[in-house]
Amino acid sequence: MIRCPLCGTVYQSQPPFCASCGSRFAPVRKTSPLVWILAGAGALTAIVAMAIVVALAMPNLNRASMNIRDQAAVAAIRTLHQAEAQYLSRNGRYAASLAELGPPSPGAAGLIDAALAGGSRDGYVFTLTGDANGYVIRARPLLFGTSGSSTFYSDQGTVIRRNQGPEAATAASPEFR
Repeated sequence: MIRCPLCGTVYQSQPPFCASCGSRFAPVRKTSPLVWILAGAGALTAIVAMAIVVALAMPNLNRASMNIRDQAAVAAIRTLHQAEAQYLSRNGRYAASLAELGPPSPGAAGLIDAALAGGSRDGYVFTLTGDANGYVIRARPLLFGTSGSSTFYSDQGTVIRRNQGPEAATAASPEFR
């Protein structure tokens, strides 16, 4: 439908002149199919260029994200060392599990948050085993290569050991610095 700009009469198709007021309608210009093809090709080229930039940036972004999670795992291990030291001074022994260090509840000391006491935080899975003589902390990525790139080991000596790979870190692994 088209409306006359002067008198407002509505027509189904565009006549050359308005039958009511006699004003001339501007001719409708048809766009060449070549123009549409070139415009589409330009847009497609821009989309492909953006996809290439994103594809090149993603590995670096993923690597940086894993590095941040690795650092968060080390910070959690340091938190567990502090919690174990406090637990030892209060109870005369080391905690045997993460749950013993967990938020205040029967049988828990309230020294760490619920997520860490549950064994999972920031893309890492943590385990703690202990007895009266010492304890061992292990951390591994939930999904190796996605949520983290290293495994960690530490004990009551507080030295954090790291294995840059999916194999579990041990007391013989290189020290993390």
